[in-house]
Amino acid sequence: MESRVYNSDFLLKREETQLFWSTAFGWRSMISLYEQKCSELKEELLITGFVNDRTVRILRYARDLFNSFKGAYNRGVRIRYLWSFQSDDRPLTDEQIEHNFEVRKVMKQKFNELFGVSNEMKGFQMRYIHKRIPTIYDIFDKERVINKLIITIHRYQIFGCIYVFDIKLVTEL
Repeated sequence: MESRVYNSDFLLKREETQLFWSTAFGWRSMISLYEQKCSELKEELLITGFVNDRTVRILRYARDLFNSFKGAYNRGVRIRYLWSFQSDDRPLTDEQIEHNFEVRKVMKQKFNELFGVSNEMKGFQMRYIHKRIPTIYDIFDKERVINKLIITIHRYQIFGCIYVFDIKLVTEL
């Protein structure tokens, strides 16, 4: 559609578009977008995600999503996953740190059970931080970004995503 509008007589100036974006809302639509973008991957995928009390329980519902990631991995794409524990800016207590450590162990086991991936695999890395990442996003081949939109009422759910093709944004992220 962008090409048709650009080539029409309607436009007075013919400048290249600096930004391309599209949206996907709802689980099936988001999975479809990820499947398409993962099939186009050539080198690397950086994924960010958040951990909360529901994450371990809902991982099994993400099988289609992780199968897309695994398909890219099987083609030789490097996968790096950064999980953020959704804590606020206050210093963590020893109990919170211990709880996060236990959750991390369970998540590593679940990833291995459900998706057959682990940090021992060459080209796959999964790390955790104790800080909130304000914008949850994924970077595809250092060229494209998918920003995941979290439901503010249910902070454990993603309701949509925005795909952006903008190398400047990728560099800043």
